[in-house]
Amino acid sequence: MKQTPIWKLLLKLCPPVMLALLIQSVYNIVDSYFVAQYSFDGLTALSLIFPLQLLMTAIATGTGTGINILVSRMDGRGEKEAQNDTIRSGFCLGIFNFLLFAAAGILFLESYCRFSSDQPSVRLYATQYARIIFLFSLGMFLEANCTKVLQAKGNMLLPMGAQIIGALINVVLDPLLIFGKLGLPAMGIQGAAAATVIGQ
Repeated sequence: MKQTPIWKLLLKLCPPVMLALLIQSVYNIVDSYFVAQYSFDGLTALSLIFPLQLLMTAIATGTGTGINILVSRMDGRGEKEAQNDTIRSGFCLGIFNFLLFAAAGILFLESYCRFSSDQPSVRLYATQYARIIFLFSLGMFLEANCTKVLQAKGNMLLPMGAQIIGALINVVLDPLLIFGKLGLPAMGIQGAAAATVIGQ
């Protein structure tokens, strides 16, 4: 890539990254669409949790971007062992971020929901949805790191393809798990959360 003109690099590298970021927002849009058909209180509950999900995504993506920058620089200098150390440290940091959010979800989620809404049904739905998102979000944090490592090595298509498949899985599973179709249990708003973490 050293000899490739900047404009060619931009045209090669930017569209997959932009599409991947767009796909991240699809999870919330799809969840909102199907949950709105299930319950308006459920849709309100999702609006309370989405800022927390965006914070999780920002930290996961920010960590992955830092790894991306370091790995690409080390790759250019031929520092293979330093790259491996950085990637390992990045994965440990991803696990730490997951544990931090999982602990916060256990300890502070109900207080956050009580502060955010005075409607018992909204609080209940928000708690049910967010608990699954927090406790099973390891895939999101590790996926962000894997994506950025591959992008640092110049592989833009595999991460984009993986994220498209994850989003499609979420689209398919949302109605099946929320409403209990094809013999699956009707999980309600918890089904939306389960579809999201499975897709991730």
